[in-house]
Amino acid sequence: MNLLDLDIDLVQSAAEELHEYYPSLSDWTQEKRMACILCFPDRYGSGGVKLPHDLRYVVDRVKARMTDLRCRFADRSKDERVQCQRPICGPSLLSITAPRDSSYSKALDALLILIQHPSTGLSSYQVRSLDSLPFALHKKIQPPQPTPEGGKRDCNRLNQVLKKVFEAMQGNGEEAYKDFVKRNSVAIKSLGLREAWDEAMAYSTFIPEVKAGEQIIMWKTWHATGGSDTSTAKVTAFLDLVPEDFLSPEQRAWYQFVASSAPCDTGAGSSRGAWCCFVAAHRQGRRSFGCLQAQGDEWTQKSKAGLLTEEQLKKFDQEGYLIIDIPESLQRSCCAQEAELDFSAWFAHVSSVDSFSFKEDIGDLVATGKGDDYLYYTDRLDPTDPFNPDARDDHQPKSHNNQRGGKLVPSDSGMGPGTTYVDCPKHLEFQFNPWVTALFASFYGQERPLLRLLERFRVKMRASWNNTHVDIDVKTMLPAISPKE
Repeated sequence: MNLLDLDIDLVQSAAEELHEYYPSLSDWTQEKRMACILCFPDRYGSGGVKLPHDLRYVVDRVKARMTDLRCRFADRSKDERVQCQRPICGPSLLSITAPRDSSYSKALDALLILIQHPSTGLSSYQVRSLDSLPFALHKKIQPPQPTPEGGKRDCNRLNQVLKKVFEAMQGNGEEAYKDFVKRNSVAIKSLGLREAWDEAMAYSTFIPEVKAGEQIIMWKTWHATGGSDTSTAKVTAFLDLVPEDFLSPEQRAWYQFVASSAPCDTGAGSSRGAWCCFVAAHRQGRRSFGCLQAQGDEWTQKSKAGLLTEEQLKKFDQEGYLIIDIPESLQRSCCAQEAELDFSAWFAHVSSVDSFSFKEDIGDLVATGKGDDYLYYTDRLDPTDPFNPDARDDHQPKSHNNQRGGKLVPSDSGMGPGTTYVDCPKHLEFQFNPWVTALFASFYGQERPLLRLLERFRVKMRASWNNTHVDIDVKTMLPAISPKE
């Protein structure tokens, strides 16, 4: 028996015996106990709770497998990841940071990475590592975030640094900048930039208009989440596909096993995970816990032709983003309003707040805290019955921590355990539609089998997330001749 089969067998055996350790789970089915074990490493507090030795070993093996899968998906280059989202309620808040003239984008983006290089970068702008995922701009050059109502904003601090670099390229200006140019002269020259600063190179941050439910936006450049001047809910659903052969055969087999058996979150980061999906399924009285598509032929799909034209692909490559109309028939069959209502109902089960609605209750969700006994914070587990979603810590039932998954939906990022709804039926139907396959085949190639990364949602009201970043390996953005670390 190979190691993968051994780990799967361990999970199945542990599911058969789980109720012997925790009698409250005696009436659960084998399938439910297995789904619980697969989701448990994502539960808030699961890492520190004391478990029987053999059970802890199984949980840690599941965690190790999922960590390996999530790290693999996170470790994609600029050519291996195209990001995509569909606003389903309210305006899009995705902000894009780019030069005024998009023809400069690739060269200037590479220059920004050189400026932040940990060993050869500009002093006081160097980062610790280029391996961070996501990779954020240095805090000193983070741009201000716009709103849909207020229009684009200039990136003054970032532009000032770039202007000084161009002065140094002409032998003028501050010594630190001239030293930087000297150290990186070959790499900078390879970018093909003119030596004189042009105002068309200046960066600005803006929010492209995307019609909720009717359009999607794809991007592969610097981005963050803008704010808003209105106190309404803005709900967005994400999409992500990857070529099947990006994963090893063992990783593919594990992914399909988990996804067919339980809710499965493949995203990296601590403030997420599939546990809330299991909680909602438990409270809804569901008997099936896996993704139906993972149990059939839909799991991998390929397309005979890409959806996008050469003109669209060229525009995307140059500008870093592209807005695409969703066919009307697909808009109707995968109705955005139905997805939002389903998401609200799911969150009502997760939070135990009856009749919750993102549209009606977004203000309470954002303001939650001490005054309402941390109503919309994450449940703290009962250490004597840690696998039971309805058993909570008697001394402090709710987390009081705003970070690391303690709050269901942080107001700044708008993403957390309370938005990691990876088994929303309407959104799954949309993700697995052949139109989406053809769309991504435009980037990954025709007749190439593609896998879906089961995706989540974002919920925002007014706050911005001032963290302009890219979600790819930034070393692949550097000139080939420059040092990678």
